Amino acid sequence: MFFKKLKVKMISILFLPMIAILTTSSITPHIKQVDSVEGLEYEESNKQVSLIKTTDLTSATLQKDIILEEIKKMKQEILKRKSEKELQNANIKSDKLSHSVEILSENQMRNQYQAVEVVATGYYAGVESTGKTPDHPEYGITYSGVKVRRMPDSVSTIAADLNLFPLGTVLYIPGYGYGIVADIGSAIKGNVIDLYFNSKEDVYKLWGKKKLDVFIIEEGNGRITEAILQQKMDIFRS
Repeated sequence: MFFKKLKVKMISILFLPMIAILTTSSITPHIKQVDSVEGLEYEESNKQVSLIKTTDLTSATLQKDIILEEIKKMKQEILKRKSEKELQNANIKSDKLSHSVEILSENQMRNQYQAVEVVATGYYAGVESTGKTPDHPEYGITYSGVKVRRMPDSVSTIAADLNLFPLGTVLYIPGYGYGIVADIGSAIKGNVIDLYFNSKEDVYKLWGKKKLDVFIIEEGNGRITEAILQQKMDIFRS
């Protein structure tokens, strides 16, 4: 919305008749008066206006009270909108800062950990990914024997080629988080990993298929149990 600045001056009712123009909105009234006592700046809206004109002193006093009340409301609304704008700007800055921290973290990882380029796909426990239905006794159970998990704030179970990433290997996958190799797959060969998600919808909505560098945080020894997984989850919990 475009605004123009409007000088508002309070009239001296002892000497001059009062002429005021008020908007129909109680939020941003358009006020116009002539006097030499006090000058204030307010924003003029494009609302329809109505004309109030009086020469009676009693009536003028009443109209002055109305005008002062409208000015008070307008000041409060301007401060409210200013606070909302400042909060919005703060959120934008926070998002930019979070993005910068994420980039910095990845750069640090490149200096500390081995990077491996992979094709990362997504899967879930359902029949389309595993061929198992919820009533299957091994539904949601990985090759290693631990249950599948998606823990964005800790470590999730993922599938990989064990010749490249042994069981128990912890990888950092940008955009996904930490993953621990606990599963395999018939199509997961070479530099291909499969990231676990809680649902088919999440697989397509949140990931799909990506080619990217992952970082080897800890190489596994070929063994993983529920106890080991819980320990890793505690270590990598953010």
